[in-house]
Amino acid sequence: PSVANVAFLLTDASTLDMEAVLNVVQTMKDDAGLTKKSFTVVAVGEIDDEVSEATYPYAVADLLSSSDGTGGDAAPPSMDYSTTIPQANSGAAATTAGTSIPADATYSREESFRLVATCLGLECGRNKALAFAAVDNVNATSYKLVKGLREAGYGWDQELQFMVDGGAKNYDQAVEEYKARHPEEERVMMSADEKLEEAIADAMARQQAENEEALRRMETKAAIDSEFLLEMSEESITAGDWA
Repeated sequence: PSVANVAFLLTDASTLDMEAVLNVVQTMKDDAGLTKKSFTVVAVGEIDDEVSEATYPYAVADLLSSSDGTGGDAAPPSMDYSTTIPQANSGAAATTAGTSIPADATYSREESFRLVATCLGLECGRNKALAFAAVDNVNATSYKLVKGLREAGYGWDQELQFMVDGGAKNYDQAVEEYKARHPEEERVMMSADEKLEEAIADAMARQQAENEEALRRMETKAAIDSEFLLEMSEESITAGDWA
């Protein structure tokens, strides 16, 4: 039997470079550059057996988002982490060339397995190479979002889809748009929790609208393809072109 979906878990990936990721991706493509198998790559720091899953919020970045696919040098995508759990050095966290994972970062073994399994089943993880890092900086956007989603009762798959689909970026954009709509500074009267809830709601509504539009385009294309095949079949029958 053939394999249609493949998942990779890359551990101790703080030294991972973009070229290595692209080499893995290339094995999933044919000579024409088309994807033969659906793949998901999850990269984390050094495995930690002592930390249970969901102990800390996380930041996530798409390792392929800054690459043009040619294998040339590309700056690693940004990751909103500030401080990771734990740090071998007491100084500020630093990323190594070609990766978004901070040097000396560690990650829960339990959660890393759950990440790769969940991403494999989500459309947002399809043909993606994702880097995850634990976060304990309470002022980091990723920390606020993951903590807020968990406290609001969202499921693991909903949380992960939101974060992978640009949750932190969409949140920051929603905050800026809200400020533009309310120049009278009424936000000063809102509590921190209310601000977070409204920004998350705006970001999720935008994400939902984008997903619905993508689905509508896919359904339209499928209908056009089906109609074309039907017309071709009718023409063959009329012409007496029997198989």
